[in-house]
Amino acid sequence: MKLHREAITDCCTSAEGDVLYTVSQDACLRAYSLREQRQLRMTSFGLALSGCRTTADSRTLVLSSWDDNLYVYSVECGRVLDTLPAHEVALSCVHVQGARVLSGSWDATVKLWQFRAGALAHAATAVLLEGDAGVSCVDLAARPCAAISGSTDGALVLYD
Repeated sequence: MKLHREAITDCCTSAEGDVLYTVSQDACLRAYSLREQRQLRMTSFGLALSGCRTTADSRTLVLSSWDDNLYVYSVECGRVLDTLPAHEVALSCVHVQGARVLSGSWDATVKLWQFRAGALAHAATAVLLEGDAGVSCVDLAARPCAAISGSTDGALVLYD
């Protein structure tokens, strides 16, 4: 099935596993029912989207974008609830675990944010990395303070 006009940059599923969310360089977020085999929703953004992750309750998505922003998107309402200027240049990835959101950017930084009541804190809790190479992926380990990032120069960084 072809869902987008340009490269898909990330995908994730609802907690129940019945809805697939995709984001793309065509600047669109799409929701697709795996059960019904049909598109449920499509939302356009200004620039390419690079990442998407659902919150634990699957009611909200956190999206990263090439326009330097993180977006909090309501799955139920089909609209953006919050926009946060997160980095100096395009975001490359995002990860959500509980109330923690981790973002990575081509500006070679990894930032940790707090997510509460459908919104992101408007200041990063921590800037974990300020390196020389763009960040290509991030993850949060089970331990409360452990984060991981990979960069475009092949480096893997573990944070405690």
